[in-house]
Amino acid sequence: MKLKSIVTKFLLYIAPVLAFAPSITYAKEPDIKVLMEKGKAAYEAIDEASRDAFTISFPKYPGNVTFGKIEHTASGLVCEFGVNDEVKLIVFGKDENNVPNDVGCDVVSQFSGTRTFYAFKPKGTQQEYFDYAKAAIIARFEGAVEDNQAPMDRLNNLFNIKYEWEVTKGTLAAAYTTPNGMHTSVWVKPKGDWMIKMRYTDYGGLGHAEFIWMNEWKQLEPENAIKDDANIKNMRK
Repeated sequence: MKLKSIVTKFLLYIAPVLAFAPSITYAKEPDIKVLMEKGKAAYEAIDEASRDAFTISFPKYPGNVTFGKIEHTASGLVCEFGVNDEVKLIVFGKDENNVPNDVGCDVVSQFSGTRTFYAFKPKGTQQEYFDYAKAAIIARFEGAVEDNQAPMDRLNNLFNIKYEWEVTKGTLAAAYTTPNGMHTSVWVKPKGDWMIKMRYTDYGGLGHAEFIWMNEWKQLEPENAIKDDANIKNMRK
């Protein structure tokens, strides 16, 4: 595949990482109403005391496409969803002050598979959580085989570049393929005093899935994501 076509496809899935609040004009658009309803349902599914731990915005991306974006403000965990996606917030645990410190969200998309995100205060090492997550995949999906490359390594090879993506530094990640053609990956990274984990499962080609996985992971590190975007632009020169 030519580099130009690869970059074009990659940029298609990269959205700006700095969201801005929607204007009244946006709120009148039909898609925004759908997103607002989905966001409202996600908020109402958790207890009222936990809702202050999350914020929601509706960024508009190139191509006039709008998404809903829920962020767990303490950890920076981002859960992004479109009008055809289903989104669910989860509060697994709270601290002594009744503030959520173990949270997650599910996003189910017909286009990009199922994403599950977690943010929690760790009681073990990053490697321990990574090993446990990989063991859980093997236990859950019979015949799952770990790929010989981590997702970010495969992307680097697709682009024929040998630098580390800023946004993936410090990330432990592994991708698996099952006999029925399903692909799943797990990503684990410390972020401040939080641990962030992402699980992503779909039935598309690994190249397609990894573009989206990377885009989702980039939402967690806006400053580094901007550096990555600059690297992509430089590659096109």
